[in-house]
Amino acid sequence: MRSAIWVLNIFATIWCAAAILISGWPTGFLVVPLCVAVACAALAGHHAPRPRDRGQQAAAWKAVSLWGGIELAAIVVVAALLVRFGAHAAVMPAVAIIVGLHFLPLASSIGVPLYRATAAGLIVAGAIALVLPAPMPAAVGISAAAILWSSCAAILVRGRRAEP
Repeated sequence: MRSAIWVLNIFATIWCAAAILISGWPTGFLVVPLCVAVACAALAGHHAPRPRDRGQQAAAWKAVSLWGGIELAAIVVVAALLVRFGAHAAVMPAVAIIVGLHFLPLASSIGVPLYRATAAGLIVAGAIALVLPAPMPAAVGISAAAILWSSCAAILVRGRRAEP
């Protein structure tokens, strides 16, 4: 699960940094996601990875690659279409929804039920942003980051409970 913490942490940092930059907030605010990322990475370094046999690792890698590829393709197509039709404000919410949707098959295929909650949070955050009257890129980015960092925290807590 250490690799999951790293991946979630990296993307949470990207979401938060994007929210800060797109919103025009002072760049000094970038210190916040960087500090959270460093703290999360440090905690992940002390997290004992769950033992898996090579077959489980290969199956997990295959599932992550497959659904990550589908996610990336969907993001590229949807973002291009939204920009083409002038719906720039809908790009971040749509990406949040797509990222959330990609967690649903991962929850089952790699055996991490927590990802269902991660998916639900991202889908809801994106959907709410789509129906708000004003564009809210900061709200989407910060919500997505908080959801991903919360998933990291949940994995870490679960890992700590499982330690002897």
